[in-house]
Amino acid sequence: MLKATANWLAQVDYDIATAEQMLHAGRYIYVIFMSHMALEKALKALVTEETQKLPPRTHNLIDLAQRAHVVLSQEQQDFLGKLNNSPPYTFFLLNGDMELNRNRQLLV
Repeated sequence: MLKATANWLAQVDYDIATAEQMLHAGRYIYVIFMSHMALEKALKALVTEETQKLPPRTHNLIDLAQRAHVVLSQEQQDFLGKLNNSPPYTFFLLNGDMELNRNRQLLV
């Protein structure tokens, strides 16, 4: 394993731990954000190993999955697409344009 890959994976562990803490604290917007970051870094680790180069500077999970030659089921592709689009939604949520219902589902 390349050192760069190990660094990406260490960051993944940190981001997942942060997402778990935010979940316990009820900070759901940050759970989404940190989950996106963890998945992005995991994919960048795969791209690094696959190409033996540093991955591109992108937050696009779909692009990273393709570059890493990850084979995804339709359900996984759908989930990746939803998470891939989460940063703009979390921004609006933070600015009060959305709210959570009692079941912690986004209301647009």
